[in-house]
Amino acid sequence: MTKYDIVENLAKERKVEKFIDNTTKTSRFDLDDLANDIYMSLLEKDDDLITGLYERGELDYWIAKMI
Repeated sequence: MTKYDIVENLAKERKVEKFIDNTTKTSRFDLDDLANDIYMSLLEKDDDLITGLYERGELDYWIAKMI
């Protein structure tokens, strides 16, 4: 699975939005902006970093750290 596949699946599941909603009290507009920033940041990271985090089951922790 490529970095792009991983981020696409996260977006389809709205996983980042769920993390943000569970950890912050923010407006819908701010939530969507932050989620988009995180998706873009993930896409800008090195392919091996994202795929490695995903394969080790650590990507959720990385996203939580970014939030």
